[in-house]
Amino acid sequence: MKTALLILIGIAAGEMYLLFFIAERAGSEFTLIWVLLTAFLGYTFAKIESARTISRIKTQVETLSVPTDELLDTPLIVIAGVLLVVPGVITDVIGTLILFPLTRGIVRGVIKNSVINRLKSQTWFQSIYPGGEMHESPESDSTIDAEFQVMDTDAPTASDGASLLGSEDNQSTEVD
Repeated sequence: MKTALLILIGIAAGEMYLLFFIAERAGSEFTLIWVLLTAFLGYTFAKIESARTISRIKTQVETLSVPTDELLDTPLIVIAGVLLVVPGVITDVIGTLILFPLTRGIVRGVIKNSVINRLKSQTWFQSIYPGGEMHESPESDSTIDAEFQVMDTDAPTASDGASLLGSEDNQSTEVD
C-alpha cells in the first residue's frame, strides 16, 4: 500500500514537472492544447476500442468460445482511457501503450502470467491442478456418456407437438 502511494506521488510530481517544463519551453497555450487534445483523443479512441472489444466478445460468445482476452481487454481499455483523460505526459504515454491493440496484448500477457504464477503458488489451486499444470487430461472431451431409465411410462406425452407445460417454447417428444 505504501509502495503504491509512493508510486502515485512520484507520477504526480513527475507529471507536474514535465507539464511545467513543456509550458516553459513551448508555451502555456501549447501545453493547454496538448492536455485538452490528449483528453479528447483518449476518450474517443477508448470508446472506439471498447466498441470493438464488445463486438469481439459477442462474436466469441455466439461461437461458444470463452472470450478471455477480450474480457481482460475491457478493464485495460478503461484504464487507458482514464490515463489519457488525466492531464500529463507520463499518463498519456502509458495510456497510449495500453490503448493500442499490439501493446495491449503485451500488457495482457504480462497480467495473465502474473495471475497464473500467483495461482500456482496457492494450495487450493495445486489441489485442483497437481503440479500446477493447467492442461486438459487426455480422457476429457466434450462428450458426456450417460444412461437413463424412464421411471413413469404412464406420464402424459406431447405427441401432437404441444408442450406439456402449456408453452410452445418447451416442446417434448414421445419416449418409446
